[in-house]
Amino acid sequence: AMTTERILSQNGFTQEKINIGILAGLMHDIATPALGDATKQVDPQNLDEEKHWMETMDQNGRRLLESYDTNQSEMGKIIKNEGVLGKVLDISDRITYTMKDMHEIIGPVRGNTSANFYVDIEEFIGVLSNFPKIGNIYQDVGADQKNEDVFFNNPDRLRAFLLLRALLHQKLYMHPVSLGRDLFVKRLIEPLYSPDEGSGKPLSPHNLRQMTDHDLKKLIYSYYFSSSYDQSNPHSHAEAFFQSIVNWHPEFEKFATFEDAKKKERQLRKNANIAVLGIKNSNGFDPATTYKVADGYKYVEFREFNPTGARQIEAIAKSTKGIFLFWADVSEDNPTNTLLKAVLKNN
Repeated sequence: AMTTERILSQNGFTQEKINIGILAGLMHDIATPALGDATKQVDPQNLDEEKHWMETMDQNGRRLLESYDTNQSEMGKIIKNEGVLGKVLDISDRITYTMKDMHEIIGPVRGNTSANFYVDIEEFIGVLSNFPKIGNIYQDVGADQKNEDVFFNNPDRLRAFLLLRALLHQKLYMHPVSLGRDLFVKRLIEPLYSPDEGSGKPLSPHNLRQMTDHDLKKLIYSYYFSSSYDQSNPHSHAEAFFQSIVNWHPEFEKFATFEDAKKKERQLRKNANIAVLGIKNSNGFDPATTYKVADGYKYVEFREFNPTGARQIEAIAKSTKGIFLFWADVSEDNPTNTLLKAVLKNN
């Protein structure tokens, strides 16, 4: 919301439009289910926050929209990144999560306190050493209200930002360890979930949008460990349970075809000491090299302006694509393996 406000303000938008942009920034992820992306994988259509954001709004929420001189239709288009306000929101979102996650990763990793110790930060440091104030890239964003064009005035800083964002996807968001952990959480949730609100199962699209992360963790923990569930302190037990997942590193292999992955999966399932979580197809991510940059008096796509830089970023995006098989050796008796066996037994 703050980043959107800055971009719209510096481009001469009216206060009414700025207020709508702020509201969109606050609301665009409001329907994200508890535990976020891992949960969405259970049912991508029914748990899509952009499609179902209005379900989180009661009568007061609808009045709020009206008080900002907007409505469900207009706000829905902005949240789906349509129009000039939607394009600004898209850029603001990417700037914000990139810089927030960089802040959270680099400090803890340097202090060896992060569970994501598989993240190599040296390439991040290389980019940041050349652009130490890269978070100020929002100052480079221009917006042409008449033509609904959004562009960047500093192509060099855009290249650095897109590279930093691509590295985050490669080394964290879409790293196989992260994909495996998300698949673990998906497996945890699946037996508890139904898209049908009247199914009798404890999780549905509606209540997942209403729950906090802590609520969902406690529910999952009580389901898998009801016999040892300590009602006196459910929060700490559930948090410890999920911390073990954060610290867990799955075994994985990347395959060119789904058939090859299934063949390896069948082999692994013959081994009683192997717990197979399953296969996940990673489709990569949008490298955003189609963002426009100012080139004299015209706007051109970044990949046209700087083909070499764009190819580097697009190559990173391509490297995250693939078909992955995840499993774990559960022959040793330890808490993590106990969790894995409990999850797979219930699936």
